[in-house]
Amino acid sequence: MQAVAKHFLISGDNKKVWQVFINTLEEIIEQNIEMLGTNLLAVFNKDEQLLKLLGREDSISKFKNNELKYEKLSFPICTFVKKNVGMLKIISFNNDNLQAEKNNLAIILKLMRDRLKIMTLENELTDKNKFEDAIANQVSEGIIFVNKDGIVKFMNKAGAKILKIDLEKTIGKHIKDIVDFRPVLLDVLESGKGYVDKEFFLKSHGELLHFIKSATVIKDEQGNIKGVLDTFREIKRVKKMVNVMTGAQANFSFADIIGESQEIKKCKRIAQIAAESESNVLIYGKTGTGKELFAQSIHQASARQDGPFLAINCAALPIKLIESELFGYVEGAFTGASKGGRPGKFEMANGGTIFLDEIGEMPLNMQVKLLRVIQEKKIMRIGGAEVIPVNVRMIAATNKNLFTEVEKNNFRSDLYYRLNVLNINIPSLKERGNDIKLLANHFLDIFVKKLVKDINGFTDEVLDYLMERSWPGNVRELENSIERLVNFARGNKITFQDVINYQNDQKEYHNQNYQVGSLDKNLIEDILSLSEMERKYIKNVLSVCDNNVSQAARKLGVSRTTIYKYIN
Repeated sequence: MQAVAKHFLISGDNKKVWQVFINTLEEIIEQNIEMLGTNLLAVFNKDEQLLKLLGREDSISKFKNNELKYEKLSFPICTFVKKNVGMLKIISFNNDNLQAEKNNLAIILKLMRDRLKIMTLENELTDKNKFEDAIANQVSEGIIFVNKDGIVKFMNKAGAKILKIDLEKTIGKHIKDIVDFRPVLLDVLESGKGYVDKEFFLKSHGELLHFIKSATVIKDEQGNIKGVLDTFREIKRVKKMVNVMTGAQANFSFADIIGESQEIKKCKRIAQIAAESESNVLIYGKTGTGKELFAQSIHQASARQDGPFLAINCAALPIKLIESELFGYVEGAFTGASKGGRPGKFEMANGGTIFLDEIGEMPLNMQVKLLRVIQEKKIMRIGGAEVIPVNVRMIAATNKNLFTEVEKNNFRSDLYYRLNVLNINIPSLKERGNDIKLLANHFLDIFVKKLVKDINGFTDEVLDYLMERSWPGNVRELENSIERLVNFARGNKITFQDVINYQNDQKEYHNQNYQVGSLDKNLIEDILSLSEMERKYIKNVLSVCDNNVSQAARKLGVSRTTIYKYIN
């Protein structure tokens, strides 16, 4: 009998666990009362307190009245960590047929042990299922599992929410009966081939669903399909993650716009009005005045502040690539197109703001397409057939007079009026008066901390010098100059001697740049055709202009088209 069960394992020692143990024992005794005979089973806790006495009523009565002699055989009751929490004792009154009774009791004990083992496995399986369900329902991805017949065996909460269906009504139904489109899973079941991170557009309940999906085919050892596990994510969640990781967010607010001049206060007032509106904004300002700073501040103070902020310099985009950059493309749209296609900037900015800097440099043919996006709030990828809705607030900026450009037929009038709803005209730094001192001190604080310098201000001579300069590069030039002065400074204040040292270094830099930008000696030594010399010279000018096509075109007095003709 001891070889059958030396001890019994239970999951703990609380009241609920003991009750389950006793109820199980009662059930087994009731079903096998004849095998128990006159014997009794007694359950004791760790304090040797009797919890339950099981057996025939007459035997229990005689035991309690101490009318018969008996023998006891004990079996420990332990938790899974081998902690002894009680005892199961067999009380035997009959020694005449002891071997038969022992055999019968051994069967009862084995039944008890097996029942407890089954209960333990069931509890473990229940806990495992709860744990797996918790994991599946915690993730933001939708998860569906269908068997080989297309019957839904599992769907998590995220999947039901994304598909806008009732989770409780999905299990046990065919996948095609719970959605109003043809499920791609059926194709996977037919072909036996899954896929990873594939993009899909599906129409459901009058809406366009845009997913990134992966499907895994589940097979048995013989290679037979048992079902398909499908995971899917809304593209807007994917884009949000990408925008966060790539820094497609606004980092500046109105608090970062430094200045007390009437001109800059007026600009901030209009910008704050723009932040409360959904209307398009057109920002005018020379290079370096802070056009993007205002655009980011408007975004940060708007209802779209939690959405992406994407800035695009229209002058820096090659003509051949500008459409694919803005609107994206599908796989195979053109030679060199990435596998799986690629979303454009408007898609990536969905739910947020797109900032189009140097809008005056956008080619006329692209202006037509941009106008359509503004009017219809929809885009179509190059080579694609799906019309994708986009919810994007547009802010444009330029250093040109667009009205004059319209008169010259360089800019479309209809696009101009669409963009020029709210207008912000940022003044040049020279027009902002005492803001120069405020900005200089602001930048000084920043670079003193960044470069770990012990500098606490400027001499009056330096401040007068800063006020007198014309600052053609505006705030950006001032910021760059202050950083260089902080590097050159030798005392605890920036002096005019530091300015002189800085200017001398600037002259050396420009002299070197002139040499770099001049014709290569090889052009003199080698005899080249006129067109080859022009091409080399244009490339040198581009190098000096940091590959800014617009700037190079202005320096050379030619159109951007001419530049592209020579470099392509």
